[in-house]
Amino acid sequence: MVTDKRYRTILLTVIAAALCVRVLFAVLTPAWFSADEYPHFWYAEQIARETSLPESRPVFPAYESYQPPLYYVAAALMVKLSPEMSVYSEEMNAPGTQLLILRLLSVLMGMVTILLMVRILDRLPDLTPADKLCGVAFVAFLPTYVGITSTVSNDAAVILLSTVSLYYCLHAQWTRRVAFLCGLWAGLALLTKMNAAILLPVIILRAWQVADRERSIAGRWVLIALGGWIIGAVVLTARNLIMYDGLLAINPGLPQEWTVSIPEVWGAVRNLTWSFWLAFGRLYRVTPAPIVYIVTAFPLMALAVLGWIRIYKRQFSLFALLGIGIGVAIAASLWYTLAYPPRVMTSWGKNLYPVLPLIAVFCVLGWRAISGRFSAAVPVVASVVLLTGCVWGLIRLAAL
Repeated sequence: MVTDKRYRTILLTVIAAALCVRVLFAVLTPAWFSADEYPHFWYAEQIARETSLPESRPVFPAYESYQPPLYYVAAALMVKLSPEMSVYSEEMNAPGTQLLILRLLSVLMGMVTILLMVRILDRLPDLTPADKLCGVAFVAFLPTYVGITSTVSNDAAVILLSTVSLYYCLHAQWTRRVAFLCGLWAGLALLTKMNAAILLPVIILRAWQVADRERSIAGRWVLIALGGWIIGAVVLTARNLIMYDGLLAINPGLPQEWTVSIPEVWGAVRNLTWSFWLAFGRLYRVTPAPIVYIVTAFPLMALAVLGWIRIYKRQFSLFALLGIGIGVAIAASLWYTLAYPPRVMTSWGKNLYPVLPLIAVFCVLGWRAISGRFSAAVPVVASVVLLTGCVWGLIRLAAL
């Protein structure tokens, strides 16, 4: 039994540990040794220098400049805080001041996301203190997310903005203000990274559920929520049309080579799975053997699904919301992966992270349902596994 006092103590311990782990990764990870870190930094640096958006081209380091600009405009302001110029190198050097400032910005965004996760879990009914602690620990110690929130990219920002949108989306009492803010924050997330588009069906379904519960017109709630989202979509579309003469402008200049075969689909699914749980970008040497995923990640996913088979009828509205969010995220990520030229090495699991709070809730409730009278067993084991993955990554980093 977790009392309120004990809950607060453990919660503060989890939050403090999450901060320490991220700061250690930010300091210990060699400069430019995370996924595409220098191209992301270069984008912000160009805005700081030229006060204009750089044009994306499929050459290093300009190939990330097609990304929506909101994060990079904010990062450019941080770049100006240090007069030191950061220079790219293939050597494993310690991060300079500018790079460290932007990494710590990612740490800050990650910690705010964790605090928002606490608020989201507080709003959901029928969650025990142990359930809430497990949900917070899931977000705090998921190894890939730790890596994302301790290096430079737009991922930490889009996850934060998406989490704010989901915070309003899961509000028990929807009002016009709540609905509009839900869409507005999703629109800002879209202005940060295109994968935030996966929030749209979640918002529409939530508006429909609210209308059904209140016996009101669903279209009204949908239009109010989409009013906020459209702001971000219009601004991004205008940028794409002006700079790239296209609506989406995803990797302009890079040919999209669809390859749909059993080996390619299997490779995409495998990459999506392992990179969701543990992948530190360019640090592919900091990757465990496949057997580790088989005995940890696969059972955790299977147990969550089996748990929901038991309870989905009792919590169908929540199950539908989680299912549509996670399902669309998986489908979109696989589509994006298969649209790339074959054998492009990257970590696609992070494309699921705009709905990370939904994934955490899905896992926590599924694990509780399957645990039965041993209600704390699976959540505790899951938390230990995730934290162990972070510690293992730090040890490998220190040994480089």
